Amino acid sequence: MGWSELPERRIALVVRGGEPLADAELEPPLAFLLGSEREGLPEALVTQCHMVTIPTPGAAESLNVAAAGAIALYELGRRASVQPFPCDLGGEGGPGG
Repeated sequence: MGWSELPERRIALVVRGGEPLADAELEPPLAFLLGSEREGLPEALVTQCHMVTIPTPGAAESLNVAAAGAIALYELGRRASVQPFPCDLGGEGGPGG
């Protein structure tokens, strides 16, 4: 998939300087971009994305790229699972009343 084929909302996961993941708008469709653990993403890509950081407590400098990706996808899925249903389910107790 090429750059032009990605969703318009592109989120670069960066070590520091980004909006905290918990505060970021994660409305699909979107694409998470993750760089290598040593160099991160190229600056040319980061400047074309919304920058998001996963805060790390204590002395940890950064997260493993697989862990960062898993956390971002988990947060995306968690938010989708708590969204209200888009329609009436038919009564106070849900389907069947």
